[in-house]
Amino acid sequence: MKNDNMKLGRRGEDIAAGFLVKNGCAVLERNYRCRYGEIDIIALDHGVLCFVEVKTRSRKDYGLPCQAVDWKKEQHIKRCAYVYLQNRKKKYEDIRIDIVEVICTGGKYAVRWIKGGRAA
Repeated sequence: MKNDNMKLGRRGEDIAAGFLVKNGCAVLERNYRCRYGEIDIIALDHGVLCFVEVKTRSRKDYGLPCQAVDWKKEQHIKRCAYVYLQNRKKKYEDIRIDIVEVICTGGKYAVRWIKGGRAA
């Protein structure tokens, strides 16, 4: 079961990265890790540095994938983003935390990009 969830998560991240690129973003890093956790994707969206959390589900029985990004998860992302920014020479004026939710069912998938945080 855990292996299936990991495969689904990796697949979702691949789909999300491709989706972001198709929508004009440059993916700078994937699976950035620091002592505070991990950021799934770091991308540049027309000059805005985006720290992207990808949530993938195979069903909507337990709510939308974006609903899994709670306050605590958001704090982890902010801490990781801070570390990432401290370790870069380039300074970014515009920074955003985004969510990309992917729902995979029956070999098909739906993607929703939530710019700037949570959505219901």
